[in-house]
Amino acid sequence: MKKISIFVVEDHQLFRKGLVNVLNQFTDLEVIGEAATIRDAMENIQRLQPKIVIMDVFLPDGDGVEAASEVRRKFPEVEVIILTISDDIEILNRAVRAGAKGYLVKGEGLKEIVETIRLVAQGNLAISSYLIDRRFPQNQERQDGGY
Repeated sequence: MKKISIFVVEDHQLFRKGLVNVLNQFTDLEVIGEAATIRDAMENIQRLQPKIVIMDVFLPDGDGVEAASEVRRKFPEVEVIILTISDDIEILNRAVRAGAKGYLVKGEGLKEIVETIRLVAQGNLAISSYLIDRRFPQNQERQDGGY
């Protein structure tokens, strides 16, 4: 079985190292690189050619959504998943327009992160269920009392 190669771009070292260690415990996943800045990420993505880039939005040297767009433009075979603290729907919209195939909020569980990686690696779009529920509430009573 060929492993899904992953590159993690996250400026918070403790979070990045924890994510890398956890993802590497799955037999079908392999983190092949990591960076704390967009600049370091772009150099290494070109060299390593991962299948998936997991990228934070708020990075010390720029906007991760803009960087996702650059990754997709320069390396169309590389898929991007945004993993961020932000649950802002506008950032989600920008990320999708930039070509990101996944969007997760850092509060998600490990199961959802791994599922998203696998789905995106297969060419699917995967968005945090938390954001979907917030954006498109289901099973909620309408204002007029209907369903």
